[in-house]
Amino acid sequence: MYFSQDYLIRQIEIISRYIAEVVFHRKNRDFSLTAENHYESRNNSDDFLYLYSLIDKGEIDFAENILYEKIENNKSLDILELGLDFYSYLNSKSEEFLETNNFSRQEIFDGIKDLQDKFGLKGLL
Repeated sequence: MYFSQDYLIRQIEIISRYIAEVVFHRKNRDFSLTAENHYESRNNSDDFLYLYSLIDKGEIDFAENILYEKIENNKSLDILELGLDFYSYLNSKSEEFLETNNFSRQEIFDGIKDLQDKFGLKGLL
């Protein structure tokens, strides 16, 4: 079990970084920040802080629903970036945190794959 979880963690990181490099021309993203530090370093909208705060409270499904509402209303690159950061931030959480809040690494992996589909990046990987 541990090996498969470790493999999924690495796959999520690789996919997220690859999309960030190809689409946003960025390398070496650090997704291990707290919500507040990430928000300050991004100097962006409240979307990041709000979604990350929900994740930190364990309201992952609710946060994911909000993310998908944003995607349905706006397919801009900013929203794609928000989605990648969202799933990467989730991926930085411990296995215990995810299990306690009824979320899995497979759901994170599937979420990134859904992002690819929604933004027309399916053939990217």
